[in-house]
Formats: sequence, structure tokens, C-alpha cells
Amino acid sequence: MKRRVRDELGLDYTLGQIEALAEGEIARVGALLEQACRRFGRGKSAAEILEQARNEWEPGGDLFAVYQRETARVADAFKRARAMSFPRGESLVLKPAPDFMKPLLPTAAYSAPGAFEKRQRGIFWVNDLSLDKQTEAEKRIERRQHFGISLTCAHEAYPGHHLQFATANQHPRRWRRLFAHAVFYEGWTLWCEQMMVDLKIDPSPWTPVQQLKDALWRCHRILIDLRLQTGRYSYEQGVKHLQRQLGFSRARAEAEINWYSGAPCVPMSYWLGRLENARLHERLVAGRGWSLKRFNDWLLSFGTLPQAWLEKYGLD
Repeated sequence: MKRRVRDELGLDYTLGQIEALAEGEIARVGALLEQACRRFGRGKSAAEILEQARNEWEPGGDLFAVYQRETARVADAFKRARAMSFPRGESLVLKPAPDFMKPLLPTAAYSAPGAFEKRQRGIFWVNDLSLDKQTEAEKRIERRQHFGISLTCAHEAYPGHHLQFATANQHPRRWRRLFAHAVFYEGWTLWCEQMMVDLKIDPSPWTPVQQLKDALWRCHRILIDLRLQTGRYSYEQGVKHLQRQLGFSRARAEAEINWYSGAPCVPMSYWLGRLENARLHERLVAGRGWSLKRFNDWLLSFGTLPQAWLEKYGLD
């Protein structure tokens, strides 16, 4: 596991350091979340406030149509903000998750086009588990798990996974297109979620709160991934962790843990990669005066390599 962290994430951390970092980030992000929730009611926890907001949110029966509208809206907003360059010749199609994929996806996922395909068309999978439920109450529970759709669209589509992989697949060094380090492509998507808030892409007052809630989820992923892969958590303990700490439904928690078991080090790479991006942003934007667009385009220009490698070999 330590070798995976070094070779796949580019990080020279011990497993103990990773666990300590995760616990510290859970406390830090959790405190930020509680602070952001105070405007919505005193005396209530962040979990209670978000649960109320989620229960009051009703996307309607056609969840897929909501995803289609939000994907287009978020992409247009980032283009207007000039936060990064958009690659040419790409396309994206949204599809409902097929039955065989549903147990492996929490709410949504992305499939990138092949590195050498002429038509760079990605697939944005929407996993609406409400379609498999019998009662209206069960359907509502599953639909409301998708609360914060705009952040999901930024993560999976534009300027998240799809924009990043479509850019990487145009790298002039063809062998570079074959690299796919999760610490970069997942760290990039969380960076996109942060930009959603910083650039006010979504006017909803709930977006900053949901972004922090999702960030806390990714911090917990580090602990769960580490403990599952080293035998300190059983499958059931991982499911209970997500239900207890993050309010996941049983179905969503099981889908998440099913995925962990086949992708060691990927779940933890989300927040670890996000921290790497923030560190580089501080060095280059705050330290050297780069614009946000220059910074983002620089990150994307190398393909899908660990940020530590970009810093070591891509800076003068």
C-alpha cells in the first residue's frame, strides 16, 4: 500500500502520516462546514441542516433531464469565467447507468474516450437508484441523494473529468496520453468543485455548504480506503462508517464500498490530490502572480501525472 502511494500518487508518505493527515483534514473541514451552516440555523448540526435541505429539495421525476440541463449550464458559466481553456473537437453524452454498473456507482461517473480515438467523446453516467425502488418514499430517498447536482456536473463533465481527459488525449507526446494517475484526475475534479464556489458559478446558497459536505466525504474516503486495504475495516464497517459519518443511504454506501474493493488508493487520491493542487496554487498564483487560467492550463498541459512530478520537472 505504501508503494502504491509512492508510485501512483507520487507522494512520499507513510501510512501513518496519511491517517494522521486524514484525521486532521476531517476535523478542519468539519469545522468549516459547521461554520458555513450557522447562517441556516443555530443549535443544529451541519448534518441536520443539510438533511433538512436535502429533504426539501425535489428535482422532479426526471432526474436525468436535470443532469442534462445542469451540465450545459455549468459548462457555459466556466467558459464565461475564462478559468481554463476548453479543448476543441470533444463531445460529451449523458447516459443512464446500465444495470450491471449500478452497484458500483454512488450517484454518477464518467468514462473517458480512448487516448488515441479521433472522436473524443466521453460518457457521463447518471446512476438513478430510485428507478429500482417500489414505493414513492423509497424513490424520494434515492433521488435526494443527488442533492448538489451542479457540483457533480462540474466534477464529472466540465471542467472536470471530461475536459481534463479530452485535453490530456491531445498531448503531442502520444505515450504521455497513456498515463492516468488518480491523484491528478480526481484532485482536479475537486479543484473544479472549489472553483464552483470561488467563482460563484452556482448562485444557490447551499452550494458552498454542499461543497464542504462533499469535501468532508472525500476526507473520510482516505480513512476508509486505508483501513479497508490494510484489513482494519471489514466491508460492513466501511458501509456503517459512511452511513454514520455522512448520512449515506444503505444502497449508496454499499455501492461506494463495492467500488473501493477493486480500486485501492483511488478513493484516497481525491482529497490528497486536491491538497496538492491547493499547495501548487499557493506557490504559483499567490507566490508568482499567475492568473487562475494560466495556472489551470499549466496543470492540464502535462497530461495525467502526479502533481509532485509536475512540480519537480515542469517548473524552472
